[in-house]
Amino acid sequence: MKKLALLLIIALIGLSQQSKAADVVNNTNCAVSVQIVFYNPSTCAVTSTCTVLSVAAHSTVTIPTDCISTSVALLGFEICWSPSVCTNCASIGNSTGDHPCAQFPAGPVTLYTDCSTCVAITPFVTIAWSSAGNLVIS
Repeated sequence: MKKLALLLIIALIGLSQQSKAADVVNNTNCAVSVQIVFYNPSTCAVTSTCTVLSVAAHSTVTIPTDCISTSVALLGFEICWSPSVCTNCASIGNSTGDHPCAQFPAGPVTLYTDCSTCVAITPFVTIAWSSAGNLVIS
């Protein structure tokens, strides 16, 4: 019974994770790729990919509404430079709610610029959720 109640709570959290369409705002001088995945909060394993967004430098892309979690799975976001010379990416969890898995933290998180093919002024950029619910890379 406790297990069923826990699954129900996790499902409700999943439903509230990304309740509205949000944007990915890229304030950097380089393009990024954002892979939006669903992951199982019990095992922390990625269960499926919703989509991959290409976000040009200094631009904004809306997260598709079909990526809103409607099951016990939670959303994770994997951000990489595009193009990238290595696989060093950064991951962040949902904009609100529980963050049960270490690989998808609440943030902010750091994406190092050493994997970017464009010239970087700083050694890293910060990825965080804004108060408006947008994923901001700056």
